Amino acid sequence: MKKEAILKSVLTEINWEEIHRYYTKLNIIWNIESELGKITQKIPSINDLQEEVSQLIDHLYDTHDDYISYGNWIVFLERGESVRVIFRLADTTISKKESLFSGVQENYDIAVLENRLRICVSKEEFEEAASLRDKINFLREIDNE
Repeated sequence: MKKEAILKSVLTEINWEEIHRYYTKLNIIWNIESELGKITQKIPSINDLQEEVSQLIDHLYDTHDDYISYGNWIVFLERGESVRVIFRLADTTISKKESLFSGVQENYDIAVLENRLRICVSKEEFEEAASLRDKINFLREIDNE
């Protein structure tokens, strides 16, 4: 099958409305640079998303790579005859320290947390102090592994 036929087939099989709804709902913004160098921000249109996938497929054919992972897309070229496109909603890696803090930006420095603990105890903020104590103990446990 020729590249153009495969590309057309892939682009008609994807549920673009659903993917666009995902971008819209999560307010995923693209920075678009004009020919004059001005950058505007927008949620990509269905045409933008189709163009992105088209460029990824073109790249695979041009480089003869087996797959490419870019943004929310993973595209496989199988024996040069078929294309498999995966749209992934999320891609996360969580370490033990990150899972402790549930994704909240937090300082993992034990000395800083101990200082906050002392302040909480002096102000009799015992619930916060207990939470800080648990975090400190957990971080020490991780450091000893």
